[in-house]
Amino acid sequence: MRTFATLLFAILITIIASAQTPGDTLTMYFDDASDSLHLDSIYPAGCWQVGHPNKPVFTSAYSEPNALVTDTVLPHQDSTTCYAEFSLVSIDNTRHRDVWFRHWSDTDSLDSYGWLEVFDPLVDQWVSLWEVQDFCATLDYGFQTWTDSGAVFTGRSNGWVLAKLVVDCCKSGPVPQHLRLRFGFYGGANPSHRDGWIIDNVRATAGGCSGGIEEHQQISLNTFPNPANTSTTLDLGLPQGERYTLELVRADGALVLREHRRNTGTQALDLSRFGDGPYLLRVITDTRQASERIIVEH
Repeated sequence: MRTFATLLFAILITIIASAQTPGDTLTMYFDDASDSLHLDSIYPAGCWQVGHPNKPVFTSAYSEPNALVTDTVLPHQDSTTCYAEFSLVSIDNTRHRDVWFRHWSDTDSLDSYGWLEVFDPLVDQWVSLWEVQDFCATLDYGFQTWTDSGAVFTGRSNGWVLAKLVVDCCKSGPVPQHLRLRFGFYGGANPSHRDGWIIDNVRATAGGCSGGIEEHQQISLNTFPNPANTSTTLDLGLPQGERYTLELVRADGALVLREHRRNTGTQALDLSRFGDGPYLLRVITDTRQASERIIVEH
């Protein structure tokens, strides 16, 4: 098992050798021993394993032969929390990052589950994605269950599922040079001898924000009132009739609203069915986007 520093050095060497720039994709397939980007920071030892699965449910990797799995042969360990860590190098003004991965869950629902965490340099510790200060992250889709502490992967997905983590360009201030994420898994008692969780084809993409938030977000977005009670009004700096997508993201990262609209000037947004608290409002076109934080107070 290599140290984090060794892994980081390998990633840097690979990036320099391949002349990658912001927007290039770093792929971790777990299959080629010479691939310096394979995930290899696992603790405690043996909880996660990289290899070919030979289990009742997990009989193959998504891309053969290897995957990251909670034991390649035996049922997942019980009464155990384990982690698998990797990093995505940030280049210059890289604020937008996507992490894609394929996964398959075979667990007793909410008794055993997996999740994602990120290292927050402001507090110098690993935290849930939804606890990071000014970290605009959403888990766009995948087989997940939302809990009070955020999204977890639990239950039986009955096949491979694609999940995507999006870290948006709305973060202000200094950008950490490295984005460190880890897969966590908690194994419950496991009386049903479930296989656990398997992950493959992790793809991490770093993208620039055109020199800054203001340049990237060329849309003028204003909301009033803010804080809002049952509704707020949107004033968009878009041409009349232009199509856009409106998204509302809860503080725990849940995407609670996605609507496709056409700009008709000032428009109302009904907030009556959403609970109190902070939200991230996003307006997205084919080439531009803007974000604004709003507060709902009923």
